Amino acid sequence: MKIHNPNNLEFDAGSLRALARGELDPVRQAVEDHKEERRHQQQKSPHQDRRQSTRALKPAGSQRAANKESPRTDGHLPAASGRSAGNNNEVAAPPHQKSRDSAVKKEEDKLTEEQRREQYETLRNKQFELTEIIRECEALEVLDFDLLALKSYPDGLSLSTAKRRRDLWLLCCLFCLALILLGWQGMIAPWIAGMSLGVLILLGTLMIRPIRKILFTAETVGDLKQTRKTMEFRALNHIKMLEGSNGLAYQCQMMLSFRPSLAERRFQRIVMLSQQSNLIKAIRSVAGIRLYLTYLVEAQQAYRLVKQEYMKTASLLKREFADFTLQNT
Repeated sequence: MKIHNPNNLEFDAGSLRALARGELDPVRQAVEDHKEERRHQQQKSPHQDRRQSTRALKPAGSQRAANKESPRTDGHLPAASGRSAGNNNEVAAPPHQKSRDSAVKKEEDKLTEEQRREQYETLRNKQFELTEIIRECEALEVLDFDLLALKSYPDGLSLSTAKRRRDLWLLCCLFCLALILLGWQGMIAPWIAGMSLGVLILLGTLMIRPIRKILFTAETVGDLKQTRKTMEFRALNHIKMLEGSNGLAYQCQMMLSFRPSLAERRFQRIVMLSQQSNLIKAIRSVAGIRLYLTYLVEAQQAYRLVKQEYMKTASLLKREFADFTLQNT
């Protein structure tokens, strides 16, 4: 039987018989032999390192013994090592050097203290400005969006449709009245005049609101106009409450750094009228009310940023500058 031996390993007769029976793996045997050789080398290496270290220590020890046996006769002590000399220099530092170092440290501490004081004053001024903005623009918290949006406000199309229905009703009433007069003069048959009188009475009952509400759900021109006046009156009263005596729209200009869109051209007239306290007199249309609402929505977004910045500033003062706060109080 021919045995394949790719590594050209040398085996004795017993190993060859074991390999033929399949009990010996040549690769595994080679790996184990390699491990054994490395183990023997590692066991020998500590002994060699120990011998080299003893050889290196012998000259130093002999030199040290020679120095002990031959002391210096000139009355001076032997020179100290570099490390001990360095320690002596550190211990024997001149006093003016120490005072200079302490002065530099004090000056640095003083600078840092002044910088902290400046930061504290800056944050205090910023907090005061934010507090002023929050106090002047506090009315934004009670803004009623639905009231100023006029969502259910009757538009022109509904009003024109109601007018068309009213005109058609008047036309029917006039036609029935004309037929009644012609029948009264005997120019048409009496039954036609009688029917026209009945239709005229039915059309006349539509003038009564409860009956009209039962038959028709559409609102009349008068109802739509009354709804318009009511909604405009409520919106103007709400704007008057928001504006107050200082002019909310004008005070919101303090938040320009948080919302630059407040300085847009379309809002300039509102700001000017608010500053002059003439805003309620100038707003006479739904478009003006909705433009004012748009301005307040922009101001509300800036107001939220102002409150967030105020909370950050207050927490920073409380966390980083608590000592200055206690001194001021």
